[in-house]
Amino acid sequence: MVLGLVVLSMNTIVSAYMPAESISDYELSDTVLYEDAKDISEPVQQRNRIQNQKRIQDSYDESAIQQSKRKYVTLRGMWGFEGEEETSGYAGGVVYRKGRVGVFRGLWNKTGDDENGRIVGIIKHGYFNGRVITPEGNASHIIGLYSINKEEQILKMRWMTPGANGWAGFSITNPELIDG
Repeated sequence: MVLGLVVLSMNTIVSAYMPAESISDYELSDTVLYEDAKDISEPVQQRNRIQNQKRIQDSYDESAIQQSKRKYVTLRGMWGFEGEEETSGYAGGVVYRKGRVGVFRGLWNKTGDDENGRIVGIIKHGYFNGRVITPEGNASHIIGLYSINKEEQILKMRWMTPGANGWAGFSITNPELIDG
């Protein structure tokens, strides 16, 4: 005789083929019911895991792997405040393409002081928009206009923050990767 059981809770069992009196004759523990439920759900979970892995594998193709190797341009140079001819510090970083813009990530320091920090921002069509971040986590907005001379491999920039403005000059490595 085939026995069809439906689990309503850990302690309640309803049978489609057996009378209620005969169910009370069996002593079933919560662990047996839990183990049975686990056996049923495990193949479903495994099937879902395999399907997800296949989707992920299918989404990666050879061209996506090749595009993940970023090409970047390295910038190294100095910066100063407007009206001062002396260098106030040094800066450097990399520019890499992300979508339709260039992303600049770099470091700066101030000559004679222990001030330093990071610079992050986007760079496109002669405009720079980003943040200057100190080691304490204070961030200040920075914007700038830049021009690139491919022959001399330099980038010149005029920048502004809420409290100051100035200039920057960088030498470029890998200038052949610059668009336009």
